Amino acid sequence: MSKLKTKKAKVYKTDGTIETIEFNSKNQLEVFQKAVGGLIQPVTVIVQNKKPFSMILNEEGLTTLDLPFNPYSHEITEGSIWEYSPFYGNIVVLDSMMR
Repeated sequence: MSKLKTKKAKVYKTDGTIETIEFNSKNQLEVFQKAVGGLIQPVTVIVQNKKPFSMILNEEGLTTLDLPFNPYSHEITEGSIWEYSPFYGNIVVLDSMMR
């Protein structure tokens, strides 16, 4: 039986804090849903001259004001088509955006 590879992601929270979470291929949906507080919506972010990365948002974080505004919205998406889009709720960032 092979051991599942653990990966890390950053959660940019609406309260201004940043948390590192761990997940694997078996539990990633559950971990992401818990981090954003509901159903997930993956978003690919492409910035010129940088490696694309993925964000996981609460499904309602693109369209509703029922979630608190995320103060990291602009910083995370700067230089992409999403740069001036307000995002609501916690944001999980995967791949090259990891700091």
